[in-house]
Amino acid sequence: GTKFHASAGTGAKAPTLFQLYDPANGSPGLKPEESFGYDAGIDQSLFNGRVVASVTGFSNDFSNLINFVSSTPTANPCRGIQTGCYVNVARAETSGLEVGSTIDILPGLVKFRAAYTYLHAIDLATGLVLARRPKNLADFRLTVTPTDRWLIEPRILTVSKRFSSAGQTSQVDAYTRVDLYTEYKIDKNWKVFARGENILNEHYQEVFNFG
Repeated sequence: GTKFHASAGTGAKAPTLFQLYDPANGSPGLKPEESFGYDAGIDQSLFNGRVVASVTGFSNDFSNLINFVSSTPTANPCRGIQTGCYVNVARAETSGLEVGSTIDILPGLVKFRAAYTYLHAIDLATGLVLARRPKNLADFRLTVTPTDRWLIEPRILTVSKRFSSAGQTSQVDAYTRVDLYTEYKIDKNWKVFARGENILNEHYQEVFNFG
């Protein structure tokens, strides 16, 4: 019941047209973002497969990482009167740990899933935390299948506080959001679904000053 896994790869991401040419925030001189990443972990099956636990460590190195910065009264890294713009971060690194578990509480009826990520994201030139990367993120799901066609799944997402802008500025608070998803399979080709997001009306921001 033990499985080891590992992977490594390179990546590249060209700046979008918005990041390049948006009049309010664009930066025409942006360079493509390049990266190299790797991960390794272990999955363990227990109790005849009713419980599966996994742990994975990962690391990514970026060059010319595309990031958003805001202008302040004391610092304006952007062109003219722009309040914010996209810039290339010379070198950046993200690393961390992912822990997950699936528990078959009542086989064929109730299943519980949990996932947690610890993330360390740093601008290597300044030693400061990268923008909009939460250090802690957790996701919980309870899947209920009253019949083989009907699925009901409450979901809880919790995200720690983080900085919305480069330079560890514009901190946004932690939040916990509750969603609800359900689907019904009409036949082998068709299904209908409904999804309610933030059903408890949590007030939160993913980006500073954008509720």
